[in-house]
Amino acid sequence: MKYSILILTLTIYLSSCKKYEEGPALSFRSKEKRLANTWKIKALYLNDTAQTLSDEDMRFEITFEETGVSIRKTANGSNTDVHVGSWKFTDKKEKVETYFSYTYFGTPVEDITIYTIIKLKEKDLRLQEKISDTEVYEYHLIPA
Repeated sequence: MKYSILILTLTIYLSSCKKYEEGPALSFRSKEKRLANTWKIKALYLNDTAQTLSDEDMRFEITFEETGVSIRKTANGSNTDVHVGSWKFTDKKEKVETYFSYTYFGTPVEDITIYTIIKLKEKDLRLQEKISDTEVYEYHLIPA
């Protein structure tokens, strides 16, 4: 009987510890270590509808370093643009914010994006970006 109560208590405790919508429920790696990787897009959803990945989408990569440095590679025709910036957790580590500053055709750009973390595993990252009330992107990322 004691073991049944212990198992029930542990199960309830672990299920309430789940930080992100799709997990994990428990991890022995820090959130920084799980995020630290170079990621590429596996699947893209717009308002819960799967999108066909373009060549540019398939060439996109984002790197999160534990030091807070972020590197974003985006396709621009046959070229690849590389921007170095920073990232940080916000909202009790439920969101990640990226910051990139660069010049686009002579115009300075400050690009700040806030993603809600849906899933944060060592080899599976899911981020949601709310553009507006009617436009929400969800990115399913895997290590590059």
